[in-house]
Amino acid sequence: MKKLVLMFFLIGVLLLCGGCSESSGDAFDFSSVEPKDINPWTYVQDTSISVDPTLRGVAASASELGITIGIIGIVFSIFYMIIRIFFTKSAQAKEEIKREAVLKGLIGIMLFSIPFWLGLFKYFSELLV
Repeated sequence: MKKLVLMFFLIGVLLLCGGCSESSGDAFDFSSVEPKDINPWTYVQDTSISVDPTLRGVAASASELGITIGIIGIVFSIFYMIIRIFFTKSAQAKEEIKREAVLKGLIGIMLFSIPFWLGLFKYFSELLV
């Protein structure tokens, strides 16, 4: 019964929202807008967004946050595996945990080496130019 009432409520809300958009015009009607240029590569080649120092700072902060969260996750994962190894009695389970630790370590090295290699290639490409 609750699901039926919730479904009718959501349908009603969607119908009311649909009625509101008709009076103010369709938000997704771009038929009256002429594009400046038909070629989509024109907008991709525009680099004015990437030059903005505020956006570059936000992107740098976001990448540092992602790397920090990833490193914290890997460290906690390794600590959790060490605790599991200490409290596990079975030798087979310990070997499985060790294989999992090696696999996670390799994945971590691969993921976190990508920014290093990209930075290194960018550095050498700037030296060549």
